[in-house]
Formats: sequence, structure tokens, C-alpha cells
Amino acid sequence: MTDAPAAACDAGAIRVDGPLKVDGLSRIRQAIADQAATWGLDEHVVHAVQMVSSELATNIIVHAHGNGGLVITYRAGMIYCQAVDQGPGMTLPFLAGWNAPASGDPTAARGLWMVRMLSARLQIDSSILGTTVTAVLIGKV
Repeated sequence: MTDAPAAACDAGAIRVDGPLKVDGLSRIRQAIADQAATWGLDEHVVHAVQMVSSELATNIIVHAHGNGGLVITYRAGMIYCQAVDQGPGMTLPFLAGWNAPASGDPTAARGLWMVRMLSARLQIDSSILGTTVTAVLIGKV
């Protein structure tokens, strides 16, 4: 049995409270798949939201030792994936994810670059108190 937090769902949101752990990532992806029918999302959008949410959750696990959570909401055809952590913050958050990682470097940070590429908008707010990342995806055309 795992002690990973469950993803709580309602008609408008999926909420995952931490601490986040690697063994909880599949639950997040499953909660998104379950909610997709309610939200009327196409399969390719579901996969994009799953990838974005997994990458944001992984960043919380790696950079904030799991201390944080996710909220995924759907409103007016847009999906908002917000990750909030209590990590040490990042330097120059406005530059994060703009450059593709070096292909020859297996340790290169790819997460925020992938999130940025899949999102219509990405906002990163970071300080010594933690980081909030909000990715916005288009849910319906």
C-alpha cells in the first residue's frame, strides 16, 4: 500500500495535496483521465494535461522534496494546471523553460521546457518562500 496522496476531484477541479511522491504520479494522471469525460476534453488534450501535470509534480518532488501540491481546473474552455511548492525558489524564474535542453545531457532540465511547449501560457512566480507555476492549456477549440 502506498501513502501517496489521492487526487480529489469535483466537477471543476482536481486537487492533489502533498507531500507529493513519485508513486503518486500515476494517480494524478488517472484523475485527469477520469475527469476528462466530464470536461469534454479530446484525447490529445488529455495527454498534454497529463504530461504538464506530471512534469510540474515531478519538479515539486525533485526541487521541493515533495512539499507542495497541484490544482487542475477547467473553466471556459481553458485548463489551468497550478503547482505550488515550499521549496527554496529559483533564480531568474522568468527565464525558466525558454531554451530547449541540450540533447546530449541526460541530466538537463527538460520539465519546464516541456510544460512551456505544451501550454498556451506559463507563469512562474518564485521567491525564497517557494514557487508557483501556472500553466494554461486550451481545452476546446
